[in-house]
Amino acid sequence: MEHLRPWMGWAAVEDYSFDHTTAFIAECESGWMFGEAFHYLILVDGVAVGVGALGRTVGPGALELGYWVHPEHTGRGYATEASRALVRQAFMLEKRVEIWHDAANMASSSIPRKLGFRERERRSPPRHPLTSGEVGIDVVWELRN
Repeated sequence: MEHLRPWMGWAAVEDYSFDHTTAFIAECESGWMFGEAFHYLILVDGVAVGVGALGRTVGPGALELGYWVHPEHTGRGYATEASRALVRQAFMLEKRVEIWHDAANMASSSIPRKLGFRERERRSPPRHPLTSGEVGIDVVWELRN
């Protein structure tokens, strides 16, 4: 959680409890049931090392792609490969995929670059409340099928 707190508001919770986890799992199930969000574990040799997700959060005709990897597993290409697979899945449903991250989050910017996304715009103020590592500029990447 510590390495996610600067970038993800949900991780900023002081005491991420069993109840938080239970609520997250229920949200994941609901997202799948209603076709609004699709969360996937990133597994390496049967061990969960992160999460990748697609969500209907950026308007009609598009899915937003998000990802995170545990710090012991970063820099090994897992988030990139998971994101590549999620892009293929997304294009079965929609014609456009977006990745959003704060301009200060350089690690997140490497993935859309590697996958051929183009930077569409920078937005300020950001769409979500700032976390401790952010500068308040949303970078929006786009890939079209």
